[in-house]
Amino acid sequence: MAAVATTLHATQSVELVELTNPCPSGLIEDLVDMALLMGVFCIGWLLVSFCTAKLGGTRLAPKVPAKDADLWIPAPRKIQPPSEDASLSWADSPTASMDNAEFSEKEMQIAEDKTFDWLEKLLPLDAGIVESKAHSDPISDVLNPIDPAYAELQVAAEDDLALVAGLSMAEIDSADDRLCHLAKCNDLRSCWHLWRCLPHHMALTSSTCDALAAAVQLLAASAADAEYALEAAAASGHEGLAEAALAAGVRLQNASWLAKAGAKLDAAGVPKQPSQDLALVQAYGHDGRADLAADLWLERAASEGFCHGDGGVDTELPESQLYGAALEACAASGDFAAAARLVRGAAWTAPSTAAGQAAMLALARWLARCQGLGPARQCLAAVRRAGGRPDAATLRVLLTTGARGGDMTQAGEFFSELSNKDFTSFSVMVRGFCAAGDVEQAFEHFRAMRSHGFTPDSALFDALVSACAGRNMLMVAEEVIAEMVSVGTRPTSSTLAVLVRLHGARGALRQALEVFEELPRQHGFEADARAYHALISVCLSSSRNDLALEVFSSMSIAGVLPSAKTYEALINASLRHGSLDDAVALVRDAYGLMLDEPVEGSQSSSATPQRRAVLERRVIEGLLELAGRRRDASRIGLPLLEGLHQAGFDVSEKLGASLRRAAAREAAAAAEGAGNQTGAACESGCRAASWRQWREEFGASAAAR
Repeated sequence: MAAVATTLHATQSVELVELTNPCPSGLIEDLVDMALLMGVFCIGWLLVSFCTAKLGGTRLAPKVPAKDADLWIPAPRKIQPPSEDASLSWADSPTASMDNAEFSEKEMQIAEDKTFDWLEKLLPLDAGIVESKAHSDPISDVLNPIDPAYAELQVAAEDDLALVAGLSMAEIDSADDRLCHLAKCNDLRSCWHLWRCLPHHMALTSSTCDALAAAVQLLAASAADAEYALEAAAASGHEGLAEAALAAGVRLQNASWLAKAGAKLDAAGVPKQPSQDLALVQAYGHDGRADLAADLWLERAASEGFCHGDGGVDTELPESQLYGAALEACAASGDFAAAARLVRGAAWTAPSTAAGQAAMLALARWLARCQGLGPARQCLAAVRRAGGRPDAATLRVLLTTGARGGDMTQAGEFFSELSNKDFTSFSVMVRGFCAAGDVEQAFEHFRAMRSHGFTPDSALFDALVSACAGRNMLMVAEEVIAEMVSVGTRPTSSTLAVLVRLHGARGALRQALEVFEELPRQHGFEADARAYHALISVCLSSSRNDLALEVFSSMSIAGVLPSAKTYEALINASLRHGSLDDAVALVRDAYGLMLDEPVEGSQSSSATPQRRAVLERRVIEGLLELAGRRRDASRIGLPLLEGLHQAGFDVSEKLGASLRRAAAREAAAAAEGAGNQTGAACESGCRAASWRQWREEFGASAAAR
């Protein structure tokens, strides 16, 4: 500081001298003073930096115990020194060769990590030491347990530990006790941390394995838990721990892992338990590969000499528990094709468990829908032989299948077996008997349904009316309509169509027209395409094509879209009566073909026609052939052919060529007819002129005579 003051004083003196006696040499002195100031500043900055580095800028090396210092091992309840024959000492530690020299922060952190790892290898690890490492699990937290390299890295890490961990028997027993204590405390994380620090393939005691098995069954929540439990079971040869590991693998791993786990346990000499195959079958079900579950049981059964033909009532299935689990897996995953293959391989035998029988009944429902009542009844018989009973859902499905197939005998058996008959069951029976034409049984079940307090819907009433129409029972149909109105069920357009067909079958066209007009007005509904089609069919059956075309026109005015069957019925009737123009008009209406050229401002004729119905090819081609035979190929056939092509309807090339040839012949015949007519007129004129000339000459000669 004195040097700084002296320099400042000298600078002020120089400035005074310059003011009193300025001279050119003052510039050089100023530069020298500035250089001195810069030097002083640099020296001060260096001194401050050096002091800061000495006090706190460099991290000091950790204090390491002396080589012969006493070491104390944390134990579960008491502190014990390490055994004297331990193969590791402080001389082998990564920091024993270090002095208190300065190191970089990165180097010191690496040294501390190596020291902690070395302490783990030397001492039985305590829970406090585990927590001191910031609760980190370098394998289960960093590596993905599902990664294929996971097992190899884990084995490699344990091999490295085994090379340096030369623990004595007392220390191993202490670690085993500590592991058992942690498992009983449900601390799986600490258990696996301690397990990794033990020598590779170290066998645990039976009590420790039992405690670990209980903890794994209760707390396993990650794939690493299943992996560590499997390693401990393989190393210890404990069956209970192996079962717990496989059970955890079913929930947390996949089928591939379970297959490898089974192979690993077999290689380790662990006795194979039925739970291994059961766990694998459950995993197949979770993965959606029920076919592999079925293949597994079939393979096990074949290895024991069981074949398809050996099944029977008194035959006991091999691996019955595995068979039930495989069937449950098939039903749970919805693979009933594999379930059917499995059951056929087991000679239609049902499992003894309730879950297995429920899967068998689910298969019966699937078979009833897809393959008929025969295989489904075999499933029901197998369940009954096993002591079970079919549930209501299965009976209803089989009842519906039988009624739809017309097998009302079997449907009646399933219906009588139902303990709780609902509206759907009665409705299926009534509809089934109506479809079979057994009106008496249909009304018997209808009355039984009414006695149970169920109110029929309009669809059921329509089925009864249709059955009456099929038997020409008009009076009974009218009674059904009256009861329908009395229970508050409104007739629908389907009811109207049935009544129209009923009157048409009796030849009462006038009554059919009256019903078509009055019933919608009385009950407030509008006729749909089915009702209109029924009335048009009645008109055509009565040979009233004109009336059918009028109904069709009113249908278009009402905005009801005709069906293809309606168009085809009218076209065929028009062709039978020789009305080719009406048939062509109907085809054009069905495919939205325009008859005239579009006026200005309207839609262009090149636009795609709006098709209303798709007619059968035979109907259209029959119309075109008839046009060609009647020599209307030019007037009707070719224009219609062009319009159909525009609408996207492809006519066979043979028919198109035939129409073009017919049109060409018609044009040639017309031209020839016109020529012949002109020649005949000329010849007649010549004859008339000759006749007049002859008469004149004859008259002149007569007058001369």
